[in-house]
Amino acid sequence: MIIIPILLVFFESKNRKKNIQEKNLELLADYPEFVAKFSLLILTGLSIYNALVRIVENYQLTISKGGQKRVLYELLTLTCQKIRNGMYEAYAYEEFGRITGIPSYIKFSSLLISGLNRGNKDFNHHLSEEVTSSLLEHKSFVLQQGAKASTKLTLPMMLIFAVILVIVIIPAFFSVGF
Repeated sequence: MIIIPILLVFFESKNRKKNIQEKNLELLADYPEFVAKFSLLILTGLSIYNALVRIVENYQLTISKGGQKRVLYELLTLTCQKIRNGMYEAYAYEEFGRITGIPSYIKFSSLLISGLNRGNKDFNHHLSEEVTSSLLEHKSFVLQQGAKASTKLTLPMMLIFAVILVIVIIPAFFSVGF
């Protein structure tokens, strides 16, 4: 009787950790594309807020056409709604970075805040550096995920090798004449 609630709490905790890990992997995977889109919109002359609004509008159009929901764009939608409802932009961007909890997004939100405070003086340069670094981080992330997948395939490859050995060795033993 006591074991069942303990098991339920254990499995719920494990499920929650798995969901958080999946959310973080999705956020990491979406980061380079998002930063590149944002950078292009800024370079065309849009303000920080208007660039984010444009990205959110494109996401909502994609969702209306049957696309799948993404955590990053849902958080951006929430951030834009907060700003529309009267929250100061810097606080909304800071909260966006804090909610994600991922260093790349925290750095991006601090970049947005400094862009608000200082203007476009060095903002475009720092943004282009962030695009470059995000692509490099994404490359290492993909290589790391590939290494994990390779490690997971080791056991099935060993089993296939064992089956092939059995298929080759058993006829060899019968041909020797045991």
